[in-house]
Amino acid sequence: MAPPTGTDIVEIIRQTVGNFLWCMETNQPQWLSRSDSQPVPTFGPDHELSLDGIPPSQEKIFELFHSGVSELEPILASILAQDTHAQIKAVALSDRSKFHFPLELWVRTVYEFAASYHHTVLNRDHLVQALVPLYRGQLCSFLLEHANASAEAMEAQSELLCREFERQKPYLVERWKLKR
Repeated sequence: MAPPTGTDIVEIIRQTVGNFLWCMETNQPQWLSRSDSQPVPTFGPDHELSLDGIPPSQEKIFELFHSGVSELEPILASILAQDTHAQIKAVALSDRSKFHFPLELWVRTVYEFAASYHHTVLNRDHLVQALVPLYRGQLCSFLLEHANASAEAMEAQSELLCREFERQKPYLVERWKLKR
């Protein structure tokens, strides 16, 4: 199977993130009041990370992140808090060799997109699509930081990301309930 092209990733984000945000909206009474997470039962064989296929071009991903942030400037300004927007612009201007998209910033970004979706800041489909270049930035950062990492190290990083989402949930709830 061929790796997703740039167009495919847009459609994948539209479908997965769009459906996720719709579920958040639809089921807000269930998740707004919860303050902790529980392990989800799983079955079947453990998953394994695979490096099969053609590795994505980090240069191309970085360029799409950089140009996307620039081209979507007014849209991002309407979705993101001023500080978050400024930090993303600074990250986008950094040199690729030193590029890092902090987990804390990524989580705050996703939460601000979720709250903006809830408040219908702009057309919801356009809002979801505006997340694509930022996702590319997070992906590029992950690829650069884990170029030679083991599957276990990448799994540990994924767990750190999950914990960061849990840690910042009060921020999401605050933004969600904020009257615009």
